[in-house]
Amino acid sequence: MHERKKQRELTPRAAAKDLIRQSVHQGDSLDSVRAAKLEMYSTLYSAGIGRSIVAYEGNRVVVTRAVSEDEIGVSSVAMRRCEQVFPLPEIYAEVRQEFEETLLWQPPPAGRRNRQTDTGGLIQGTLF
Repeated sequence: MHERKKQRELTPRAAAKDLIRQSVHQGDSLDSVRAAKLEMYSTLYSAGIGRSIVAYEGNRVVVTRAVSEDEIGVSSVAMRRCEQVFPLPEIYAEVRQEFEETLLWQPPPAGRRNRQTDTGGLIQGTLF
């Protein structure tokens, strides 16, 4: 199920999935997502593939952890530091599976309808 982009509901893992979701839905392979080195910096979350997780101490930028190109580093969610790292292949597989499940979803079958006699719940009569 698609996570909503609400700050109070977003987790670091959901932010990592959101970072690559559009690329996966477009059909990009794991290698092309890895090569793109996607990044997102906003008040919603800060995450990236193959970049360092940084923290700010006053005016100084401090690198807290280097992230490889096979990992997604999430440094903050809803402007709160979290510094979590997730394996890119695992997150890619989850997003792809979720997307394929949405493609397979079918609405429940409706009751049988006869187009000639079904009025859609409307009753024929006078208005006044």
